[in-house]
Amino acid sequence: MRRLLVALLLLALASPAWGWDQVSPTQHGTLSNSTASGTASNVASITLTGVAFRTWHIYHVSGWCNSTWASMSIKNGTSYLFKSSTSFVTTNTTVLSYPTGLTGSVGSSMFATVGPCAPGSIATITVQADNY
Repeated sequence: MRRLLVALLLLALASPAWGWDQVSPTQHGTLSNSTASGTASNVASITLTGVAFRTWHIYHVSGWCNSTWASMSIKNGTSYLFKSSTSFVTTNTTVLSYPTGLTGSVGSSMFATVGPCAPGSIATITVQADNY
């Protein structure tokens, strides 16, 4: 039994170690961590302006209305990557997390929007993103 343990230990020490990229919400490149609020009864939106030969990656989007509810959407150019029902965002913070990043097209702008909330209500959105 002891010889087996010694042999396994030697095998483990002699084996090459292979590394790999770890899936992580760590941001790279140019960061864009933003919060925006809409005026009463209007949407709150954040625009991530496209840069030639670079790609936006969204890791976190959260939104809320100060009363009632609203919808949330994320667009890559003119295409929806995510679009919710009108009651998705409430007075509690609604969070979307993408640990590996929701990735846009190269050179394309991305848009994150919450709202509109009910008349007189204010929508707020927060986005954590990077561009590299």
